Amino acid sequence: MFDGANTRRGFPPGAGPSRSPFERGRVVATERRTSQEDAWRLEKAGYVLEVTPAGRRCWREHGTGQLLSGDHAAELLRLEEVRTLEEAGWEQVEDEADTYWRRPDTGRLYPRGAAYDVVKGAQER
Repeated sequence: MFDGANTRRGFPPGAGPSRSPFERGRVVATERRTSQEDAWRLEKAGYVLEVTPAGRRCWREHGTGQLLSGDHAAELLRLEEVRTLEEAGWEQVEDEADTYWRRPDTGRLYPRGAAYDVVKGAQER
């Protein structure tokens, strides 16, 4: 990557001090805070929040005991919810900006979380 500032300092392009972690051969992962709704759904699904000695907030997966980032745990939960809805016969409907799920017996549309709660409630009865 051409860096005009380094060239002006006497470094050829690609040499000299690098500010990008990708150019130094290591990648730094940033962690987005888990939303309150995601945290609530993760706890309801059996994930346990743990804070590491370094202060990083991770979720322990209920089945494997693996320690996962909030984003990774939320994505696994989302995939599990989608699989459950599809197995129960719900149809995914995409609107301009949002995704809803059509209830098979009534045709009503629900957001994913609410649809999953309806399916789980019906399975528990």
